Amino acid sequence: PAAEPTFQLLSLAMGKHLFATRIFDLLRVVDFLQADSDCQGLKVTLWGEGVREGMMALYAAAIDSRFDSVVATHGLISYQNVIDQNGTPNFDWYVPGILRNADAVQIAAAVAPRKVIIEAPVDVKNSAADEQAIADHYAWADPVFRLLGGNTQYLYGAQVDAIAALLEIPTATVYGRLLAGGKPAAGARVEVLGSGVSTTTDARGQYALTARAGTLTLRGSGRGYSPQLAQVTAVSGGRTRRDFDLGTVAREWSLSADFSQRANPNGAWTFGYQRMRGGALTRYREFKWAGAYPDQFGFWKPRGGGSHDRFGSVDIYVGSDGSALYGLHCYDRNQVSLHAGGGTSQDDVDKVYTTARWTAPLDGKVRVHAGFKGIAYRGTGTHTVVGVTVNRMPKFTAQIDGFAGGGNVGPMGPNPVASYVEVLSVAAGDTIDFTCLANGEQLYERYVGCDVTLKEVGKPRKR
Repeated sequence: PAAEPTFQLLSLAMGKHLFATRIFDLLRVVDFLQADSDCQGLKVTLWGEGVREGMMALYAAAIDSRFDSVVATHGLISYQNVIDQNGTPNFDWYVPGILRNADAVQIAAAVAPRKVIIEAPVDVKNSAADEQAIADHYAWADPVFRLLGGNTQYLYGAQVDAIAALLEIPTATVYGRLLAGGKPAAGARVEVLGSGVSTTTDARGQYALTARAGTLTLRGSGRGYSPQLAQVTAVSGGRTRRDFDLGTVAREWSLSADFSQRANPNGAWTFGYQRMRGGALTRYREFKWAGAYPDQFGFWKPRGGGSHDRFGSVDIYVGSDGSALYGLHCYDRNQVSLHAGGGTSQDDVDKVYTTARWTAPLDGKVRVHAGFKGIAYRGTGTHTVVGVTVNRMPKFTAQIDGFAGGGNVGPMGPNPVASYVEVLSVAAGDTIDFTCLANGEQLYERYVGCDVTLKEVGKPRKR
């Protein structure tokens, strides 16, 4: 209840701030420890972790010299920050009128010459403060500690090894620059593996961190780039430089993993149908869940009265593995299927090609892997003609006759599966269509499972 705003405001009305009451409780803990014969003579470190607790630790240490050292981890960087960011004061840690007399750095200075460690403070929005903001605020107390206690008594930063500082374990600074794709990377991460010490790069791609001296394994990483490991030998009290240059991660696309129930097109994928292979693509505009399997089986189809049996559909099943739908089809979890459209006769002239189209978002080389499998297990299974078309030109054609197997039903038919694998050179805007055409009279025979992945494997040749 102490954290409830009503209780906080009531305590203020009674002339007592809960923040001060909690600090008094900390001082009583020291009274108890000093009364215990087993604890007499031991050094006492006060460590507060959190926005409120970090501030409490500084206040208590400033008031009571029996604390030999204090660590404030993830505490509020400053009260001025609340005003600068137009934040809302929380009476859990805010002291009314405090800025008339002092801010966090002045409270820290009042602890000198005892050791003070300010570790990774946060702003009023509970976001990590950057190194520059920390230095701008806490450097004010540097001359105070130089005069009274020396530089080693006062440490602050986004990545301070508080335990090493308290135990006076030798530390070193590692710094450098991180490039990604040959350019400075802002907001990239550099960490010392196995230590919990990490930092992020500034707008120029530069970083600096303090870690225990010795042989360190560093890891540089950034979103969309391959991480890089490096070993350095950091000498106590010294500065060691290690730069990183990260390579771009190969991009990948997956028909099932990228499937969206809300958008078509979605990223590189567009679903629709073609009157002729390589012809104009008519986009599906409505996603609908099947009435018998809500939230399990759904499909993209023409909007409104357009029948998905007539114009085809691109379906997805998100239920359990090996489940049978309508007693007709057997699906794996997250299985995408192409449902060919058309009439009910095998020689129907109005058949359409159900199409999942990938549009290249880049210039380069991609490895295409397309797997097609029969998923209808009633009767003689799926009967469709599947294909891959690149820039409207047929690249691959196969006939699916049978059932690939799944659940408690084994495979059947002469051609239950087909696959296409090839590395293709593409330019941005090129299209690769994965199509399905009906080759059977029954509607349930026209469903074919389609598993497609594309992976970037090379850059285009320079002309």
